Amino acid sequence: MTPGFILFNHVRVEGVNAEANQYVAGFPGVSAFTGYGHLLERKINEKFPENRVLVNGVSIISHEFQMDEGHPKISASTDGAKTHQIVTPPVLEEIKADMTISLVFSIMIKENPEEELPEIGDFAHVFLDSFPMCGGSCWNKNPVETFLDKIELWERLEGFSDGHVLIERMDLLGATENNGQPVGCDDHDSLSDLLNVLTVHKHESDEKITWRRNQPGWIVPIAVGYQAIETPQKRLSVRDAQPHVYAEPLIGLGEFVSIKKITFGFLTGQEEKVFWAHKNDKDRGLYYTSCE
Repeated sequence: MTPGFILFNHVRVEGVNAEANQYVAGFPGVSAFTGYGHLLERKINEKFPENRVLVNGVSIISHEFQMDEGHPKISASTDGAKTHQIVTPPVLEEIKADMTISLVFSIMIKENPEEELPEIGDFAHVFLDSFPMCGGSCWNKNPVETFLDKIELWERLEGFSDGHVLIERMDLLGATENNGQPVGCDDHDSLSDLLNVLTVHKHESDEKITWRRNQPGWIVPIAVGYQAIETPQKRLSVRDAQPHVYAEPLIGLGEFVSIKKITFGFLTGQEEKVFWAHKNDKDRGLYYTSCE
């Protein structure tokens, strides 16, 4: 199979779900983007069954992200005219956001890549207009671009005037002791590591007070997947009669790095791992995403 790339260039997405899980509000969880790639793969192969395509991963480039203040999902009400007591809803906030992003999907094409890839790009443009991303509506004015040459792709990205690439920073969570897994995977106290990285500390020098993190860079907590808390089993009313499992969210750390820095590294032989892909550790019940 032949490697290739599909570039969704500066896509505006409105009404994005900014509640990645019950712990993280902000940039959507990575699995929302890898899942979008899985959907893209399935729809392409329905359209081009003779020329099977595999989506290996997705690189996420953020250009703009604006969160809403949030509003109640269910308005508060009173329990009657006599007591006038306020009855609050069980879930208070629904946090939405608007964003402009670029996505690069790393793919493999079975046959005739030179002929089929442009047609796949045209179909991907229609796909983008037809399916919501991260719960939001896509508004795409730019054509979907396709590449067979990696250098040509990164030269194209080098021309972007703005943007930050989301990369993985599990190394900040004691990844060596924690086997490279996200928070919550074993007895190692990775939650303390995460809080230490994200905590803003007070620094005083020469009668000047500054507030900053100990770790430099634009570090953010991200939702990276789930850990099962039981063995998958059959339950009523599940989709396509698939085994169902109760799970808890996994939290990791990412860093937004300037697109200029990333492309410079690629073009000078110092490549970063920028393509997020699904991972599956059945023995430990882990279903998560990681950079390759």
